[in-house]
Amino acid sequence: MAQKNRDKEFWLIPKRANLHQSILLTKGIIDLNYDLKTWNGAKQDRLGSYLGKNGATNNGKNITPQAVRTLLASIPQYLGFLYINSNTTPNTLVVTDAGKKLVDFHKNDFKTMKNLKEGEDNGDTISESEFYLKQFEKLQITNPIILKDCESIFTFPLVASYKLLLELIYLDIEEISYILFKVKDETEINLAKVEIENFRKIDINDRNSIIESFKKTHLGNISLVQAPTSSYFIKLLMQTGIFEENRIVLPNPNNTDVITKKAIIIKPNKIDYVKKIVKEFNLSNTYDFENNLNLWIDYIGDVTIDSVPHNIKFINNSKVEYILNIEYKNRIIFSDLIKITSSTIIPMFKNKNYKITCIDLLSGNILKDEEITITDKIYNHLELNYTLDGNSNKLEETVETISKDIIEHNKSQNFDKDFLKYLSVLESITGRNLTTNKNLRGARLELLFYKLLTCLKESDIIDDIYWNGKISQYGLPVPAPGGKTGIPDIVFVIDDVHILLELTTIKSKTMQWSAEGSSVPDHIKYYKEQFKVRTMGIFVAPIHHDRVINGIKSQLLDDDIMMKFLTDEEFLNIFKNSNKNDLKHSLGI
Repeated sequence: MAQKNRDKEFWLIPKRANLHQSILLTKGIIDLNYDLKTWNGAKQDRLGSYLGKNGATNNGKNITPQAVRTLLASIPQYLGFLYINSNTTPNTLVVTDAGKKLVDFHKNDFKTMKNLKEGEDNGDTISESEFYLKQFEKLQITNPIILKDCESIFTFPLVASYKLLLELIYLDIEEISYILFKVKDETEINLAKVEIENFRKIDINDRNSIIESFKKTHLGNISLVQAPTSSYFIKLLMQTGIFEENRIVLPNPNNTDVITKKAIIIKPNKIDYVKKIVKEFNLSNTYDFENNLNLWIDYIGDVTIDSVPHNIKFINNSKVEYILNIEYKNRIIFSDLIKITSSTIIPMFKNKNYKITCIDLLSGNILKDEEITITDKIYNHLELNYTLDGNSNKLEETVETISKDIIEHNKSQNFDKDFLKYLSVLESITGRNLTTNKNLRGARLELLFYKLLTCLKESDIIDDIYWNGKISQYGLPVPAPGGKTGIPDIVFVIDDVHILLELTTIKSKTMQWSAEGSSVPDHIKYYKEQFKVRTMGIFVAPIHHDRVINGIKSQLLDDDIMMKFLTDEEFLNIFKNSNKNDLKHSLGI
C-alpha cells in the first residue's frame, strides 16, 4: 500500500517474485473454475490449499488468504496474467488471455514436489519463462493496476534496464534503488547512465554516506532496507533467462579495501538478443492509461498486441450528425453524439479491428455499419477521417425555431417532439430511462433558453451570456446546480446590468414554491453580493401564482433588486422581436 504524502514517482516493484508459485496460482484459478467469479475469502482460502497440495508453498502447507492476495498482486496481476475487476459489483477475478496462454505454455512443466524449497533444490520448479519474458518486456509503468502507488512515470522497466546494461555492463543493487527506480521516462535514461558513471567514481566513503542517508528516507527504506524491492526486482529479472547475478567489486580508487555488492549483468549469449530488442523498441511510445482499467487489460492481457494504444482523432468529415458507436472485442468502447465537422479522441490499437456504427439521431436507423482496421498510417498519424454520404441532417437553429421548441417543450408532458425522438433512440442504445427523466426535462429547458439568448448575442442584442449547466455524453444537458448557495440557471448581460434568469417547468403552486420559493431569491442575492454588479432577476414559469411571486419579492425587498415574473410565451414575445433598445425598455433598465 502507498504511504500517505510519500513520493509516488518511483518504480513500484511487487514484494513477491516467485515465478513458479505465480503460474501455479493462475493455474489454480482456472482449475477451480474461479475465472470470472466473485473474489472472496472462501476462494482465497481454497486457493491457499491448492498451492499447498501442489507443493507451491515454502513448507508445503496451506497459505493464508492474506498471503494469496499478496501473491496475486505480484507477478500475476503486475504482468497482466489476471486482475481483480473492480468495475463489477462485487469484484470479480479475471484470468486474461495472457494468463491462460501462460499456463498452457508451461502445461508440461509442472512436476510433483513436496514444497518450493525441495522443488528448487531438485530443479523441478519453473524458474525461467520465455512467455513471462515477453510479457515483462511490454510492461509499462505506471498503469491503472498500480496507479494508487506509482504515478507520473512512463517507461518500460525491463527494456529501460536493457538499455542501461548494454552501456554500463552491470547494475548493482544500490544503483538500481538509488538511480534506476527514479527514471520517469525515456528522456531520463541517458541522465541515469551519467549519474551511475559518476556514482562509481566517487570515494567509497562518500558513496556509503549517500546510500546510508537514502536508506533513512521512505523510498530508500522500501527499496534497500525492509524487504527491499531492489532484491525482488533482481529476482524478477533473473526469471526472464536474460540475466545472471554476480557479486561485483565496487570501484574504490582511494582505498585498497575490496567491497562487493549484488549486481546483475546480461548473459553473454543474450547480448545480441537484447541489442535487437533495444533497437526495435521505441521507449518513448508510452501511453497515459490514467485509470482506464479496461484499456490497460486490452493491452497487457492480449499477447497479440505489441504496442500501447494511441489517441486517434476521429474526424467527422460528413455533412451529417449521428450517434457514433465504436466496438472493440464485442464491447462498446465509445458512444456519443458526433456533430458535423467535429472530432473526438479515441484510444485505439495498431492493426486491430474496430466496429463502427453510425446511427440516425431521430429514427434510430443505422446509417453505416462496418469494420475498420487501424493501419500503421492511422496509428502513426493519429487521425481517422470518416465520411458518411448524405445531405446535412442538422436542423438550423434560429430564434424562431428555438422559440417553437420552448413552447412545445413546456406544453408537453415531457419534451419537445424532435428531442423526444432523439431520447427514444438513445434509450434503445443505452437502456437508460430518458424520456420521462424530470431532471433532464429541466435541463433541456435551460439549454433551449441558452441557445435563444446566444442567438441574441450573435445579433448584438445582448452583450454576453453564461449558462451554468453543461453538456454531457450524447449532447444531453445537465442543469445548473441548485441549493441555497447555488448559482442562477443563466446569466446574461445588457450594458452593465447582469440579468439572472431562473427557469422552472413546474406548474403546481405548492411544488413551485417548495422548489423555487427560497432558491430563486437566494441565488440572486448571493450573485449580487459576490460580484458587486447591477443585478435584476427574471423568473420564468409555465404559470405564476401570487403566493410564489409575493414570497420571492418579499425576500428581495432589502436588496434593491428588480424582479420580473414571466411565462415562457411572455418572455419570448419580449425577446424574440426586440432590438437592444426595445429590450432595455421592456425590462426597465
